[in-house]
Amino acid sequence: MAARKLLSLWSPWWWMCLMHTKRRENREWPNLPSYRGECWIHAALKVVPDVMDEVEAILGAIPLMKGKKPPTAEDLAAGAGHIVGKVRILEIERNTPAVCLRDPWAMEGQLGIVFDQVEILSTPIPWRGAQGLVEVDPNAVEFVRVITEAGGKLDLRAMPASVIEDFGRSTTYSGGSFEHQMSELAYACVEQKQLRREGNVVLTRTYKADAPPPTARPARAKKPPVAAVLPPPAPFPETPPAATARATRRPKLVQQTFGW
Repeated sequence: MAARKLLSLWSPWWWMCLMHTKRRENREWPNLPSYRGECWIHAALKVVPDVMDEVEAILGAIPLMKGKKPPTAEDLAAGAGHIVGKVRILEIERNTPAVCLRDPWAMEGQLGIVFDQVEILSTPIPWRGAQGLVEVDPNAVEFVRVITEAGGKLDLRAMPASVIEDFGRSTTYSGGSFEHQMSELAYACVEQKQLRREGNVVLTRTYKADAPPPTARPARAKKPPVAAVLPPPAPFPETPPAATARATRRPKLVQQTFGW
């Protein structure tokens, strides 16, 4: 494990790279990096909006191989904030129309980071990510891995022999004692906020995926205005009998003329 570069990917893209057939990561970088070689894959705390809908759309266009199961929201959240795998970068090229025709993962106009030799870590390593193709100390990554597999904490005054041996088998450090090297790495990782310290004990950090943007609440239905309760209209006054008689009385002229 001597990778010196780290690439942080949002969810679900890191899962697609490690568990699916995605062998190209797209970036809108202005320049083509010259690095080729081993690179850590880091699962960022960021997630794409509506991540499970995105997963469904991706797998609808590029189905999983037979026997593989799609990720759950818990699977994606568990990897967030960890180094989850390692790949070998082969090429970084422009995604031309011709490239997009042969690779369904390519996004036209962006840079394509092409890789192979995908390795999935059995124990994800808690690690703070960063933007870009960043430099990391492979010994520091190994040191945090050793602490993670030892239960997430290490007393620098009483390092277990098994932990020292594990670190010695995987480190590229070749000078001095491993205990001294591990103490130096502990302080360096604490300064870089890759580990936290409580006295002489160093502990791995706990990361939690960013919550997806809240779903817009449906607009609350407006209640119809309450009609004013008005008293029933008063009935018209009854016409007095005398007035009725006057209204039906024939004019004298009409009676004389027509004999009514």
